[in-house]
Amino acid sequence: MDSILNKVRECLEHLNETGSVHEDTEKVFQEYNRLLAHQELETVHKILHTNLDFQSLSNMIHSVKQHCVGDGCGLKSGTYIDDVISEYFSQNLVSYQPFFSKEADMKICNIPLSLKSCTSTKGTQFALNWSKNKEVDTNNFIYHVMILVSCSGNWWKNKPVKAGIYLIDKNWCKANVQLGANNKTDKLISKNEVYKMLENASFFTEIPEPNKTIKFNILKAFSDQASEIEHTPESSQHSQHSQPV
Repeated sequence: MDSILNKVRECLEHLNETGSVHEDTEKVFQEYNRLLAHQELETVHKILHTNLDFQSLSNMIHSVKQHCVGDGCGLKSGTYIDDVISEYFSQNLVSYQPFFSKEADMKICNIPLSLKSCTSTKGTQFALNWSKNKEVDTNNFIYHVMILVSCSGNWWKNKPVKAGIYLIDKNWCKANVQLGANNKTDKLISKNEVYKMLENASFFTEIPEPNKTIKFNILKAFSDQASEIEHTPESSQHSQHSQPV
């Protein structure tokens, strides 16, 4: 990291002294952003790996999926699972805080993350956020992406996906993920693109198969304790970003 910082300083000094941009500036800043993103995601990965009981998380997610049956079960279970993840993180990670800004759902160690969850063994598609705008917003993948795949499965023949938490660099997403659209969003991440993201994740933590049955009871989900949630003016666009569409 020190060497790239020296190159960044050289580019800035060249700009100040000559008033022109050095020919290597773009390449240098791309490398700087890549290394910075790697450090941020490595920090998140270590915090998750050190502080979470992934077996307990697996059992809770399985319980929610068993509870949600019938029409719309995928959408409902995905929403519940997002809530379970957020609450579990808040109880076990000191550096966790809810953060709703455009694509973001949380911060871990002050690093904003967009949370997506997949509950199907056959894969899914996501909305980057829920937005149908006449003016196209090209500023996509502002934050790193965390994808939780709750169960292993074959999304296509000979293309297995392991259950786990995948951390994906926002810079890689900007350069490589093609967004589509449907009647709900102009920022649709297709199943093919989601698979690409998983294949190119910077860090992965496997989630084990559930090893016991626990009961999900929604009436026990209430508490008198208030929590502080950080909002930004853009938070109105946040509405269950990770639910499949």
